Amino acid sequence: MKRQRMWAVVFLLDAFLALPAWGATVLHEVRIGLHPTHTRLVAACSGDRPVSVSRLTDRQWVIVFGALESPDARKILPRTPRGKIQKLLLQRDGQEAQLMVFLKEDMAQAKVFTLQDDRGLQDGYRLVIDFGLPGVSSVRFKEPEKPAVAPTSEPKKENASPSPGPMPPVGGEPKIALRDSGMASNTALRSEKPADAEPSKDKETDAPAKKIVRPIEVQSPFDLADLTYEDLKGGLPETAEQIVAAYEKAIQKDLQNPRRPRALLRSAQVLETAGDMKRAERYYQRLIAEHPHDESTARAWMRLGEIHAARGTPLEALKAFQEAEKFPLKPDELIRTRLGTAQIYVSAGKTPEALEILKRLLHTHPDAYVQKPEILRTLGEASFALKDFSASRTALLRYLNLASNIPDKDIVLARIAETYLHEGNRTQADRLYAHIQVHYPDSEGDLIGRLRKAEYYETQGGELQEEAFKIYMDLESRPLAGPLKHFVQFKLAYGDYLAGQPERSLQRIDATLKSNEKAPVYDDLRRLRQKVLQSLVKKRFEAGDLRGVIDLYGDDPFAFQDDEGLEALSCVARAYESLGYCPDAMALYETLAQKDPKDVWKLAVARTAYEVGQVDKAKSLCLALTDGGLTDAKEELLARIGFSQKDYASVIRLVEGLAKRRGGRERCPTDLAAMLALSYLETGKDEAAMPWAEHCLGRSDWEDPSLLVALSLKASRVRQKNRLYDHAVRLLDLGITKVQSEDLRNQLTYEKAVLLLEQGRKDQAEKILAELLQSSKELWKTAAKQKLDYLRLQPPAPQTPEKDAGAS
Repeated sequence: MKRQRMWAVVFLLDAFLALPAWGATVLHEVRIGLHPTHTRLVAACSGDRPVSVSRLTDRQWVIVFGALESPDARKILPRTPRGKIQKLLLQRDGQEAQLMVFLKEDMAQAKVFTLQDDRGLQDGYRLVIDFGLPGVSSVRFKEPEKPAVAPTSEPKKENASPSPGPMPPVGGEPKIALRDSGMASNTALRSEKPADAEPSKDKETDAPAKKIVRPIEVQSPFDLADLTYEDLKGGLPETAEQIVAAYEKAIQKDLQNPRRPRALLRSAQVLETAGDMKRAERYYQRLIAEHPHDESTARAWMRLGEIHAARGTPLEALKAFQEAEKFPLKPDELIRTRLGTAQIYVSAGKTPEALEILKRLLHTHPDAYVQKPEILRTLGEASFALKDFSASRTALLRYLNLASNIPDKDIVLARIAETYLHEGNRTQADRLYAHIQVHYPDSEGDLIGRLRKAEYYETQGGELQEEAFKIYMDLESRPLAGPLKHFVQFKLAYGDYLAGQPERSLQRIDATLKSNEKAPVYDDLRRLRQKVLQSLVKKRFEAGDLRGVIDLYGDDPFAFQDDEGLEALSCVARAYESLGYCPDAMALYETLAQKDPKDVWKLAVARTAYEVGQVDKAKSLCLALTDGGLTDAKEELLARIGFSQKDYASVIRLVEGLAKRRGGRERCPTDLAAMLALSYLETGKDEAAMPWAEHCLGRSDWEDPSLLVALSLKASRVRQKNRLYDHAVRLLDLGITKVQSEDLRNQLTYEKAVLLLEQGRKDQAEKILAELLQSSKELWKTAAKQKLDYLRLQPPAPQTPEKDAGAS
C-alpha cells in the first residue's frame, strides 16, 4: 500500500513538473523603430506580463520577466540595433530572465505603455518603450496572486524580488491603467513610489490575469498613426494603404495639430516606397498647399524637384528646387538641392549656370563631393560641354576614385577617352577605348567608342560616310541605353533626310520619341524632326496633297514657328485657304506678316479677311499696300470688296482697268467679269452689261454659283424687256447647264417655265413644271404644283379660226 501511495505521489509530481510554469511569459519578437524625436523598442509577448521595467543607469535599462519560455535570442532580437539603442542582451539572473537595453546616450526617463497584440494571440500584448520621450524611470507591473495547482498542494509564493541594479523611485508619477471590461478586476501599470507613499487603491483579485483586451489609450490620433507605421513599415509595400489610412484619419480628425505636416510628408514617402508616385506627388503638393512655411515643406519641394527631373520636365523641377532653397536647409539637403539644379541646367544646355552653381557649392561646402560624388561627375559633364576638356577629365577621374564601383564606369571612361579625342590625342583615346573593349565588351562605353569611330568616318564623306552609316545600322540592332539609342536613331534619321527620304526619317524619329516618353527629349532630335517636317510639308504641297500638308502641321504646329520654317508655314496657310479653311489661313498669314513684314503676307491677310466677312479690315489692309508688283492682285480684291459693299462705280472702274491692262475681258477672272456685268445692270447700263454677261455665261470656270444664277436671271430679264424671248431662254439655259446646286438649278428652271408662259408656250411650260415635280427640294416642287394647278383652272383659250388661204 505504501508503494502504491509512493507511486501516486511520483506520478502527480511528474504531472506537475510537465505543466508550463504559471505566469510564464513568451517573448515572440523584439523590434526597433526610428522616429524623428525618439527610438521605439517593441516587445511582442504573450502570457503574463513582465515583472518590471527599470533604469539601472542613464545608459542601461532592464526588462525583468518572472519566467520566460526558453527564447531563442538569435531569432527574437534584431540583428542590428538602431537609433538610440546600442545593444540588446537577453540573459538569465537566477530564476528571472532579463532583457538588457544599452543606450548610446543618457536617458533618465522613457515612456512605457502596452498595446494590443497584432498577431491575433488570445493573451498577446506589446510592451512599448519610447527612449527620448518624457515618462518614468521605472515601472513595476502589478501581478495577481497565483492559484493553487492542486487541492493538496501549497500555493507558490510570488517572486517579487526587485530588478537588479539601482531603481530610484519616482514620486508623484500618475498611475497608467489597463482597462479590461471582460476581466473580473482591473490590472494596472503603476510607477514605483517611496516607502511612505500611500498604497495603491487598486484591489487585487484571486483570479489570474489571462488576457489584455485594450491598450493604454494614446495621447492623440497621430500617436496611433506613428505606432501603426512602426508596426507595419517592415511589410511595405503591401502595408502602405494601412499606414496612409492611419495618418489620413489623424489628419482629418485633428486639423490644427502641428504634427500634420510631418504626417503628410510620411504618407507621401510611404506611397513613394510602394511605387504609387501619382498619389505620393499629390501628398507632397497637399503639404505645400496647406503648410507652405513648415520645415517639412522644404523636403516636399526637394522631392518634387527630383521627381520632375526624373520625369523629364525640367522647368517644373527647377521651380521646385528653387522653392526648396527658400527654406533654411540642412547641409545635406542643400547639397542635394544644388546638385539637382545643376543637373537640370546641364541637361538643358545651360552649362555655365550649372558650373557656377557647383563651384559656389564646393566653395561653401568643400567636402560636399564626398557625400555626393555625383557632383564631380556633373562638374565633368559641364566642363566637357564648355570644351574645357582638361578640367572635365580631372573631375571625372576624381569621380572614379571616389565611386570606383559604379555600374556605368565604362561610360565615364568613354567620356574621358573623348576628352583625349577632342584634344587631338588619338593615341591615348584609342588606348582607353581598347581598355574598355577588353574589360567591358559590348558595354555602353564600348558602344560609345564605336560611335566616335563612325562620327569620324562621317566627317570624311564619300565611301567612309557610307561606312559610318553601316556602323550605325549595326548598332541599331544592339540593346542600347536611352541616350545612345537616341543618338544612333538621330544619325540614321539624319541620313534618311539627306538621302531625300523625309517620310522614312520622320517615321524613325517618331518611333524613337514614342518609345521613350519618360526619357528626356534631346534637342538635336527635335530640331531634326522640325527640319524633316518642314521638308515633307513642302514636298506634299508641291504634289498637291493639301490634306497631307494640314495633317503634318496639325501633328506639331510648333515645328513651323522658327525663321527657317516660314516657307513651310506659308505652304500650310495656302493649303488651308485652298481648302476653304479661311479663319485658319488668316491666322497663319498674320503670323507670317509679323515674322516677315512683307506686303505679300498683308495682302493674304486681307484676302482671307474678305472671305470670312471682315470687309472693312480687308479694305484698310489693301489700301495700305505699297508694293507695285501686287497692283493687279490688290485691285482684284478691292473690286470684290466694292461689289460686296454695292460700290458699283468702283467695281466698273477697277475691272475695266484690269481688262485694259491685261488685254481684254478674256483675261479677267470669270467672277470679276460677272461682278462687272452685274454692276452695269445695277446702274442701268444694260447695253454695256450684255457683252460681259454673255461672255461670262459662255465660260465654264465658275467658282461662285450665286453669281452665275444672278447674272443668268438678270441678263434673261433684260432680253425679255427687249422682247427677245429666245435670247432670254438661251441665257437661262446657259445658267441651268452650268450651275451645280440642285436648288439653284430649280430656281432657273422655274424662271424658264414662267418665261415660256409669258410667250404663250403653255405646253412647254407645263412639261418643265412637271419635271420640277420630281425634284427633291420641297420648295420648288410645291411651287411647280401650285403653278400647274393654276394653269388647269384657267379656261381654255378660244380657238382662232384658220384664215382662208384665198381670203383677201
